[in-house]
Amino acid sequence: MLLSLTIFLAGRKQYKKNPPTGNLFAKVCGCIFYSLKQCWVQRHNKMHSHWLNLALDKYDPVFVEEVKSLLRVLVMFLPLPLFWALFDQQGSRWTLQAQLMDGSLGSLGILKPDQMQALNPILIIMMIPLFESVIYPIMDKCRIPNRPLQRMVTGMIFATSAFLMADQWITMINVATCEISVESVYYTGNLKYLQSSNFTRNMAGNLTIKYSKSCVTNDMVESDIYLENGQASRLFFYEKYAKIHIQTANDLTDKPPKGMAAISLFSMLPKENLEVIKLKAISTYTVINFTESTASPFFYVDPAMYEVYGLNKDDEWFDTNHTLEINSGASYTVVAIPHGQKKKFDMKIYQGLTSNSVSMLLQIPKYILITTGEVIFPLLDYHLPILRLHHQ
Repeated sequence: MLLSLTIFLAGRKQYKKNPPTGNLFAKVCGCIFYSLKQCWVQRHNKMHSHWLNLALDKYDPVFVEEVKSLLRVLVMFLPLPLFWALFDQQGSRWTLQAQLMDGSLGSLGILKPDQMQALNPILIIMMIPLFESVIYPIMDKCRIPNRPLQRMVTGMIFATSAFLMADQWITMINVATCEISVESVYYTGNLKYLQSSNFTRNMAGNLTIKYSKSCVTNDMVESDIYLENGQASRLFFYEKYAKIHIQTANDLTDKPPKGMAAISLFSMLPKENLEVIKLKAISTYTVINFTESTASPFFYVDPAMYEVYGLNKDDEWFDTNHTLEINSGASYTVVAIPHGQKKKFDMKIYQGLTSNSVSMLLQIPKYILITTGEVIFPLLDYHLPILRLHHQ
């Protein structure tokens, strides 16, 4: 852009500059409206070969012919907004779709959803020489389609083809060290240690739930919790001071943005054991602070294989010998429970939203189709009016 602007300004002394005179746009509009008015006034007179000829008594014949040519050329541009309305979906709907797809490339890394848009200019650079030197000459010899209008229609078909390819709930997790009984309108049954219930659709409002009072008795205790409208929820049952307690935490209902994953930590580790962990991958890491018997908010992380590190009292990171495999688009609740030894703990992973399983590479055929349409359609839509004016 800078180079083209420099070249343009360098030759400004060579240009023939004609100062503007009058308002050409207003004159064209006046000619058209005057002709329409005369068409109504002389609607019973059908002697004129063209409706714009009715303006010959007021406007110069040469100017009237130029207005005729202008209207014929404008017709060629009518499909242009339709094409670009489809084409610009690459930066909106297609990118949103890519966020719901798996961008894993194996040993090559992770492909981000917005990086797929780079495929279009790459294909443009490759396709224009291919079309000019190979495909168009073959089309001209076979005469299918060899005329500009036919190629414009073909480009629009390619662009359209690219688009033809294309609640809330509640879950319960038992972190108590025994099997508990649960009774509610959404779930009734027993939950073993570290067992979770299936996702159950729920309505917003107050929920009365009964559950085991402790691990050593069959008595039940009743509790009321409030479920927000449109918000998924997680219910944690945990043991503290020889009693079973319940805690509510929000869950995710929407996929993490930009092909990432979401992690929330629920810790049963005593405060003196551990309060901070670090998830470390090859090219990224995330530090999570947590409180005993409390679910942390969800953290967005890049999909990867993470090693888990803890922070000791000397502010030094140590390897906990745990690993977490985090996949694109999924949400995870990670429960940390004591292992019996100080600084030792186990981790249990519960997956909420499922990971993206459809490869992002399946968008490539759509990009090829839309780019093919871009090569054939717009270039001809600009070139064809020039040819038509030159012919006239």
